[in-house]
Amino acid sequence: MINKKLLLILLPLASLTACVKDNPKETAYGAPQEIVFDHPIVAASRSKAISGSIEGTFPQSQDFKVWAFFSDGAFSRWDAPGSGQLYMDGVTVSYNPGIDDGTPGSGAWNSNPSYWWPKNGKLTFAACAPATIAASTVNYAEDGLSINGFTVDSDPTKQIDLMYSERSFNKTESTGTNATYDGVDIVFNHALSSIKFKARANYNYGGEGAKTFITGVRLVNVYESGNFKENVRTDVQTSYSSNPAWRGQSSQKDYQATPSTLNQEIGSSIVDVESGDIDLILLPQQFDHGSAGHVMIEVTYKQGVSGETKTVTIDLVNGNDTDDDGVGDDYFYDGATRITGWEPGKRYTYTLTFGRYKILFTPTVVSWINQDNDAIEI
Repeated sequence: MINKKLLLILLPLASLTACVKDNPKETAYGAPQEIVFDHPIVAASRSKAISGSIEGTFPQSQDFKVWAFFSDGAFSRWDAPGSGQLYMDGVTVSYNPGIDDGTPGSGAWNSNPSYWWPKNGKLTFAACAPATIAASTVNYAEDGLSINGFTVDSDPTKQIDLMYSERSFNKTESTGTNATYDGVDIVFNHALSSIKFKARANYNYGGEGAKTFITGVRLVNVYESGNFKENVRTDVQTSYSSNPAWRGQSSQKDYQATPSTLNQEIGSSIVDVESGDIDLILLPQQFDHGSAGHVMIEVTYKQGVSGETKTVTIDLVNGNDTDDDGVGDDYFYDGATRITGWEPGKRYTYTLTFGRYKILFTPTVVSWINQDNDAIEI
């Protein structure tokens, strides 16, 4: 598992009048109540968020930004006129082990300087991660988060898991009293797409010459930049619903999915293709880029310990020409519906099945949401 930096973005809220900060709500013990945030949760699995592939606890070393909106009564809309106003505006919060609720691994995220709960009214929160996203590219409004000109790092060992939060409505306190803080609940969703590879050989002839070794996998003609919109439904303001999307994708790159030293023997059982420090988290997009070409998967392999290295390129729009008739053949092994692109928040696992003459390519999709993709035969 690589140690990638999470992109968790919390939505900014400008601070209220000085009287709110000077006269914050007090706990039952008379101490002012600080606004703190519990360990963020990843919505797809309800597991704790971590760096890289987001499969466990959110890393305490990571910061995120917070926005909060103040309203006298129950939340009605993000930019409501009158009493409604921003309370926190792109405030960075960091893990503080000193916020102790008396349980192992306790602690929470807070800001420096601190923000305090107002005596009256309610706060509605939103967020995104990581805190390192340039403020000039990020905006939060009634329809949620937008990020312009986001670019996936060309080095796959440095890619981040960009995330946006659902809204946390009508909060009046951090759970607990005195030194007991559970913190405001924040639920994050993945904004990018995760790509994984598996492989197997579907024959066994025996002998050294029959062994199959995979030496490399890369994705070709992949858009690296685009604009993100959360698209929160504005007709339903008191509960969270959104339709996240990417637009304006541009600038094609090739992304290596395996280390340069890969020489992995493939047997009859499906195994993960060794990726080392690489964990591809890429921009959602359609595979057909028009005149700019198509997204493709390039696989290098050899049959036999000393065999000649071969390269197969699979066109994810037209398939690959497996019978040399000049026409792209369907690369799906099991006849499943062809996947035409990657969507936000989904993990796509491509299984490469090495046959005597072909590789069968099998994509699947799961909800990170996982998506298993149908077989490519090589």
